[in-house]
Amino acid sequence: MRLPIALAALLVLTGCSGNTNGAVAPEGLSAAAPDRMVAPRLVAGPAMALPRGETFHQRHPAVAYDPAGKTYLIAWQDGFSGEGGKSRVLARRIGANGAPLDAKPFRVCPTESLQDSPAVAFCAGRFLVAWSDVRNGTDYDVYAAIANLDGAVSPKEAFLLAGGNGGQLRPAIATDGKDQFLVAWQAFVDDHYEIRGARIAAKSGEVLDRAGFAVMERGESPLPVWNGTNYAVFNKWYGAVVGADGKMVAPVRQLWNSKTVGWPGAAAAWGRAFDFFCTEPWPDPWGWGGGGAIIGVSLTPDGESPEREMSPELGRLQAAKADGRVRNCLDATRWRNHPGWPMGMRGGLKGTDGDTWLSGTPAAAFNGRSLVCVWPRAHLIDNRRLTNRDLVLSRVGPDWGQVDWPPVVVPAAAGPTEEANPALCAGPEGQVLLAWECVEERGVGVRYCIITEGPDQAPPRLLYVVPQSDTELVAAFDEPLDAASVGATGAFKIEGLTVKSAALNADGRAHCREAVLTVDGLARGKRYTLAAAGIKDRFGNVTAGEPFEFLAKPGAFLRGDFIDRWAIVGPFPRDLKSHPFDPATVRPTPGAVVKTAAGEVKWLAAKGAVLQFDEIYGEEGNTMAYAGVWVHADAPRKAVLRLDSNDHNRAWVNGKPVFDCLTAAKGSRGFHDYRDEIKVELVAGWNRLLVQVDNLTGTWVMVGQLVDERGQPIRDVTWQAEDPGE
Repeated sequence: MRLPIALAALLVLTGCSGNTNGAVAPEGLSAAAPDRMVAPRLVAGPAMALPRGETFHQRHPAVAYDPAGKTYLIAWQDGFSGEGGKSRVLARRIGANGAPLDAKPFRVCPTESLQDSPAVAFCAGRFLVAWSDVRNGTDYDVYAAIANLDGAVSPKEAFLLAGGNGGQLRPAIATDGKDQFLVAWQAFVDDHYEIRGARIAAKSGEVLDRAGFAVMERGESPLPVWNGTNYAVFNKWYGAVVGADGKMVAPVRQLWNSKTVGWPGAAAAWGRAFDFFCTEPWPDPWGWGGGGAIIGVSLTPDGESPEREMSPELGRLQAAKADGRVRNCLDATRWRNHPGWPMGMRGGLKGTDGDTWLSGTPAAAFNGRSLVCVWPRAHLIDNRRLTNRDLVLSRVGPDWGQVDWPPVVVPAAAGPTEEANPALCAGPEGQVLLAWECVEERGVGVRYCIITEGPDQAPPRLLYVVPQSDTELVAAFDEPLDAASVGATGAFKIEGLTVKSAALNADGRAHCREAVLTVDGLARGKRYTLAAAGIKDRFGNVTAGEPFEFLAKPGAFLRGDFIDRWAIVGPFPRDLKSHPFDPATVRPTPGAVVKTAAGEVKWLAAKGAVLQFDEIYGEEGNTMAYAGVWVHADAPRKAVLRLDSNDHNRAWVNGKPVFDCLTAAKGSRGFHDYRDEIKVELVAGWNRLLVQVDNLTGTWVMVGQLVDERGQPIRDVTWQAEDPGE
C-alpha cells in the first residue's frame, strides 16, 4: 500500500518565508546578541527561545536539516502529556543563520490527542516527522507524516506507523540520505519493551515494512544512525546493525559496562556509528557505583566495537574514568580531592570536584569537521540531589582525541536555569544547531543556538617538552595529533640526542596531544633544540620543523593530576607553637635525619597521590608529621596549591608560610570535608613545598595538587622527593 503523505501545517510557506518577527530571545539576551568565541575556532551564537504555546510546557526538541534549502526544522512537544494534560507537536523552520523562517510555529497534526516525543529527519526533499500519540484513548501509538517543501498535504491526520496493545512510543529516525528513512521505536511485548523498526520510502511515503521488524528483544528509547553503509541502532550501551534492506547485519552487542546508564546520543562519522551515554547518572549517597561519566563507543558497519575491549574491569572502572585514563571517556565526575573513585569511603559522598555531577542525555552530530558532543553537567545540592544543569561541549576526533579539553560550557545553555535534553543537528560544513529544554520557575521552554567551527589551517604547535625518565621525553602539542605522522621515522630531531622511537601517548590523560620520544644520552639541566617536522593534526596541517628550545629539567614528569611523590617524616608530638626543625630552612629528602629530644627520626620516601600517614605511623592521636616535595619550573609563575587533609595542615613554599588552618583548629576535620586553595608563586628553578599535617585521632591522610589559575593541573614542571642540592 502506497501512502501519499504530507503534513499541511508543517511547512506552510505562504506569507511566512523570511519573516523573523517570531524570534524571541531569553531574558537577558536579545535576538541581536553577539556570537561568542568559546574555544579555538568555535563560535556559539546567542540563545533563541521558541514562542510560548498554549501552556509554557515545551519538551523533547528534535532537529533536522535540509542542505539544499539551507533550512533547519525544529519539532517539539507543546503542552503537558500526563494525566489531565493536553499536548501537541509543533514545528518551526530556522535558517542557517539561526533566524526563524516562519512567523509562528505550526501544528504538525491537527488531531486532538496527547502527542509527545517527536522525531524528525530529512531526505530526498522531504521531512519525516514521527511522534508518540494517544489518540486511541488507551495507550501510545507511533504516528508519522511526510511533507513536501511546497506544502502539499496528504493525509491530513498523518498515518499510523506502529500500533497495538501495551504501547508503541519514543520513535527515532535515521536516513540513508538518498531515498529512505528508518524509524525505530520501543514496543510493549508481553511483559517488557523491545525495539522495533520500519523503513519508509522518502519520495513516496510508502511504508516498506508494514508489520515492522524486531531489532532488539529488550530495550527502550532506541536511537538509529546511518553509518554510510547501513544503520546502527543503539539502546543505552547496546548496539545492533540493520542493513538498508531491513535485515539484521550484526546482532545486539553490549558495548560497555557499568552499574547504571542513561539514554544515549548518537551520530555517524568516519564510516562508523558513535554512541554516547552517561554512566552512573545519579549519585549514591555513599559513593557506591562511582561518579557520572560521559562514555563514547563506536560500531563499525559489520558490528565490531574496538572500545568494547577497552572497558576496564568493572570494579576499577570508576577510578580509571575519574582519573581520565579511559580514552573514550569524554568527561567524568571526580570525587573531590582524590585521584580515583574510592567507593563507599568513610563519611559517604561528601562532594565532587567543582561540586558537579554528569547527569543527563547527551547529543552528538558530525559537522563535517569534528564530531560534536554535548551533555548536561549538574550541580550537587547534597550527596543525593542534583540541580541547575548546564550544557558542556567537546569536539572529538576519530581516535578520541578531544579538541576541547577541558570541555567548554555552552554560554547560551548555562546559567541559573536548568538546561537539559539537548538535541544536535549538523547543518552546513562546520555548523550544528543545538536545541534544549530550559526549566524555569514559570515552566519549560525550548531554546536553540547555532554553533560554528571554523576551518583549521594551522599546524600543531609545541607547548612543552618534559623528561619522563632519563630515556624518555614527553612532547606536548596544542591539539590532537595524527598517530601515523607521530610514529614516522625521523619526525623528531633533537640536536645532541638520538631519537630512537616516537609514538602517540596512549594514556587517556594525554588526549592524543602528546608524543613519547625514546632517546639516549639525555643530560639533565641541559638545554636542547627539538625540530618536529611532518607532524600532522587531524585536518592534515603539517609542522615544518621550526626549532623549539627546551630544558631537560631534573625530576620526573607528573602524569596524574595529584602530587604522587613525597619525603615524609614523623610522628612527632602535636605542637602548635614549635617544630622539630625550622620550616624556613629545612630541606626534605629521604634518608635525612631529624634530631629530637626523643632520638633521631629519618625522612622516608612515600609514593602515591593519597598520603596514608596512618598506615606508616599508626593512628595514635595528638601527633603530627611533615611532607616535603621539590618542583622545578622553567620560569617564575603563579599557581594554586590545593591541599586536603585529616586533620589540619600548615604549608610553606620556599620557606615562607602560605597557609595555616592548624593553629586555630578546634576539633577534628574529615578527609574530603574541605579543599584548601592557596595562591602561590613559583620561582625559576627548584621550589620547596612543605606541608605539616596533624592527627587528633584515627584517620591521618593528605593529598596535594598544583594547578594553574584556571584550576587545571600544571604539566610542564617536574617533581622529585630528593633534595636537588645534594
